[in-house]
Amino acid sequence: MKITFASLFIFITGLFATEASSQVAKVSINSENIKIQALINQIEQQTDYLFIYNKNEVDLNRKVTVKAENKPVAEVLQNIFDNTDIVYAMQGNNIMLMKGEKAENPIIMQTTKRITGTITDEYGEPLIGVNVSVEGTSNGTITDGSGHFSLSASPGETIQISYIGYATRRIKLGNESTLDVQLKEDTQALEEVVVVGFGTQKKINLSGSVSSVNMNELAESRPITNVTNALAGVAAGLQVTSSNNRPGDDNASILIRGQGTLNNAAPLVIIDGMEGEMSSLNVQDIENISVLKDASSAAIYGSRAANGVILITTKSGKSGKLSVSYNGYVSFQSIRPGVLDPVSNYADYMEYINSGYVNSDMATPYSSTAISEWRNDNGQNPLKYPNTNWIDAAFQTGVGTQHNLSMSGGTEKIQFYGAFGYFDNPGVLENAGYRKYNARTNITAQLTPWLKMGINASGFVGKAIREMPDNQQRKQANRPLSVPLPGDGLRLRL
Repeated sequence: MKITFASLFIFITGLFATEASSQVAKVSINSENIKIQALINQIEQQTDYLFIYNKNEVDLNRKVTVKAENKPVAEVLQNIFDNTDIVYAMQGNNIMLMKGEKAENPIIMQTTKRITGTITDEYGEPLIGVNVSVEGTSNGTITDGSGHFSLSASPGETIQISYIGYATRRIKLGNESTLDVQLKEDTQALEEVVVVGFGTQKKINLSGSVSSVNMNELAESRPITNVTNALAGVAAGLQVTSSNNRPGDDNASILIRGQGTLNNAAPLVIIDGMEGEMSSLNVQDIENISVLKDASSAAIYGSRAANGVILITTKSGKSGKLSVSYNGYVSFQSIRPGVLDPVSNYADYMEYINSGYVNSDMATPYSSTAISEWRNDNGQNPLKYPNTNWIDAAFQTGVGTQHNLSMSGGTEKIQFYGAFGYFDNPGVLENAGYRKYNARTNITAQLTPWLKMGINASGFVGKAIREMPDNQQRKQANRPLSVPLPGDGLRLRL
């Protein structure tokens, strides 16, 4: 138990590991009948060490005699805790005291040392900017212009070496202090097939700039309601900006490699070979998205590809047994508390208005008698003396749902895919929601060895609820005098 607990401490404090020289810090203490607490304080003052302990386990009032002149801290601790039930663990700048069985050698010490080395490729050329880190910690570095690196680590820890386009290597440290590592190219990543304007290619054969997004993995990792927002942060050079969170009107604007023109700089969107809009798609129906970012796409799509092209491939049937899949979720939405804090007490509201008129050298519109009547009522007659908090009255907790049902199957000569999706987001403001139905089906048939035919049909119906208050109602909602009436929509008692 003692060994396990100490090992856990060493693993955690390894995040703050320092040079091995800190392990041999020395102190000078000459004291008789000094309390353990005072001794710990002196060691902390003379060194960079920090003690961690449980007051219920360590007797801090026990007195000891210490005569140490330029002695290592480890030697001092061994002398004062000898023949006691206290053991200690040292790691970096941390010393942990804990209760354990008496032992002849109570020191549990993990030595941290400097590890140096060189990272090269298969041809012996140094690699620049390779990530070298201690696995499971934030302790890491990168290689310099000559492929060299240097970092602190302890025997038994695992060094992780990773670089884009190369297979990641993990090396468990022993007693060595030098590591010369050769990385191999990640052929699996280079063999990945991506969709380009004129078909599909392997990444290793690509000469243009193309980013590929696997929507299957993306949709399974988190709930996604909008395709445009889902692309944020998943492809280099893709700028996604969202300025509206209203359900049904929350499509983000997309730029590829920045603003390229003073006019419309939106990229061209191609869905299964035809121009379309991403807002019409159900996220669960998308199989892959490729982003063509350079000028070579203009050779296929002409001047309309000057701002880049987004190619979307939807799911299709696969030969084999019938497969039925369901995906759904329920979400809860509310406004962040504390962002809006309106004046909900009408007496305070009248005083604020009067202060504004006084500052403008104008007559006050509200008398002190009216303010006193409102304040003295204290909410007993809410219809006569209303004090409405419009944030609580207008906003709600929205419960959104999304359901998707799909099926696919077929034989070697004919395959089919069908899907139906339902999305409902009521929003956090009453009568500001959005409901959408999606349907998609495709059938592919290999009629002859040289003739393949298919049909791809899809559609959606979206309904936005926009029964918002008129201008007069919005004006009244700015003050707590008005009272909301029950019913559909935001209605006010004026």
